[in-house]
Amino acid sequence: MQIKKYTLTILLLSVSIYHKSQAQDLHFSQYSYSPLNLNPALTGVSNGDLRFVSNYRNQWQSISSPYRTISAGYDMSLYPKESSNDFWGAGIVFNSDKSGESKLGLTQVNLSGSYSKSLNGSLSNFITLGFQAGFGQNSMSYDGLSWDSQFNGNSFDAALPTNEPSGSIAKTFSDFSAGVLYSYTNESNLFKMNVGTAMFHINNPDISLNSVSDKLYKKIVVHSNFYIRPNINSKTTFIPNIIYTQQGSQKLLNLGTNAKYLIQDRSKFTGYNSEVAFYIGGMYRVADAFALCTRFDYGSLAFALSYDVNVSGLTPASKSRGGTELVVMYNYTFREKKKGGSSVRFF
Repeated sequence: MQIKKYTLTILLLSVSIYHKSQAQDLHFSQYSYSPLNLNPALTGVSNGDLRFVSNYRNQWQSISSPYRTISAGYDMSLYPKESSNDFWGAGIVFNSDKSGESKLGLTQVNLSGSYSKSLNGSLSNFITLGFQAGFGQNSMSYDGLSWDSQFNGNSFDAALPTNEPSGSIAKTFSDFSAGVLYSYTNESNLFKMNVGTAMFHINNPDISLNSVSDKLYKKIVVHSNFYIRPNINSKTTFIPNIIYTQQGSQKLLNLGTNAKYLIQDRSKFTGYNSEVAFYIGGMYRVADAFALCTRFDYGSLAFALSYDVNVSGLTPASKSRGGTELVVMYNYTFREKKKGGSSVRFF
């Protein structure tokens, strides 16, 4: 009976972990580096005219089937008039999340659009409205699961019939989200900030994999980034950030900061030298995990890495191991005239 109890414990733990993460949607420790999943209003709001971001997260490696999340997004800014500082944004993001022995998964494709309005005709204040629409698919497979009927009285026997369904099931649903963002930079360019809020799953899509309705709760996101450079000669910039999310009864608060050290500045006129910078910092997901974060920039390319240390009630099962995240980012500017607009659009 010890084997049976052990098997059931693992199954129940896997299900409870999945439902905890599913109730909060997919999430990244380096949430600022997944802009289209953070707020639709961040579409086209970057330090360049086009941006590509790829995220990979491997979570809870200590259990038998770690959870893996992949995201890839592309967005760009569009200027309707050369004489205007206002701009449009357009983008697309793909997400895939697989969990546990059942391969319980979520696949999403969302299209994003935004409009950024200069509040005073300059490049120092913007308000951005964003909208996102797409579809998702929930799926799972029975084939990797183990059942009570496969216990022969002494041990687990995979050759015994499960007396349960086999194969895979899936459910497709539509999904809509919207957000707003305010961006500001001061005249000295030493202080920048953006503050935003978004609502995901406005239409409460039904994600049930059976005949019983299971509507996805709306998710509220409030977030902010700050960019603080002590003085014009300083090579160090501090980038504190915060995000709060609520979805149904689930609440999540993340607090963190990065320190950016400028190794080599970009050539201001010839562009011969690319900017080279290194970041180090950390974040705390309240009552859940600590994470150490690093990043390296070389010109238009950036690479980021983080690792979570779990401190929640799941610590005995996770053995304090959380998740590893890798991020690859590419920002490219092809409109020199508009490059100044990036002063309030940092990433």
